[in-house]
Amino acid sequence: MPNESNATRPITLIGLGRSGTTLLEACFSAHPLIQTLNETAGVIFGLAAGAFQCPLPAKQRFDDDALFAGHAVRTAMTALEPSDKPYWFHKPGGLPKLINWDWQAGRRTATGFPVEWYWRVLKAAFPEALFITSLRNPWDVVLSWERYIGWRQEDVWQDVADIYDMLEAGSAEIAYTIQFEAFMTNPECVLQHILSLAGIPFDAAVLEGFSIPQAMSPGTEPRLHYRAEWDRCIEPPLAPDQAAKIVKVWSAAGHRFESPDRFAGIFEFDAR
Repeated sequence: MPNESNATRPITLIGLGRSGTTLLEACFSAHPLIQTLNETAGVIFGLAAGAFQCPLPAKQRFDDDALFAGHAVRTAMTALEPSDKPYWFHKPGGLPKLINWDWQAGRRTATGFPVEWYWRVLKAAFPEALFITSLRNPWDVVLSWERYIGWRQEDVWQDVADIYDMLEAGSAEIAYTIQFEAFMTNPECVLQHILSLAGIPFDAAVLEGFSIPQAMSPGTEPRLHYRAEWDRCIEPPLAPDQAAKIVKVWSAAGHRFESPDRFAGIFEFDAR
């Protein structure tokens, strides 16, 4: 994992599960110069939440709570997972749900998730990070979660809404947006681009990530998309502003948001 020379500048993957995040991690873990850490949200945001409240004497050296929280996160992670590799990757992923967020300051999503605090912590902990995200059509994400673990579609849609609110709020921080289907069909191009942005030489070993079994139920294979099954999707329980943010994030990434015909009107917004 990180060391003192690189702790502030990981490749940091933000976004929804079932969007190729495990596959991306497998690819980076095959690179000889990159240490990968998998899911880090619990450690990062758990430590940060405590640091914001903790009156340790060391806190007096920092101008605000976020800087101290960032220091606490980096110190703990370098001690827990030290590595002499020059680069590292992790995925705080989606919504960290292990902590009561009610007392966190700043703007919140409709379900109360503190998007401002989330980004404040990440930027304080990793000020030189390369933030990336992977977009998979939410209709596919919902059906993939249903298939993978049996979650109800309406529950997944609430997570989708929160994540897109978070992505929209942090759009200035995200250096590169991966389109899931483009990654699956032309992975070398996508991986070369990410590594170039991070200043890491390309190594063909990263393509070995596709030979590693991914996060699927036994006996099932990942799918490029679920368009043939969109007709069994329920109407998403989204407020107009939540639907608008989904369209806006896709438009900002240079992609048109597709939807089943019978629900297309829910997502008819001018994304400019």
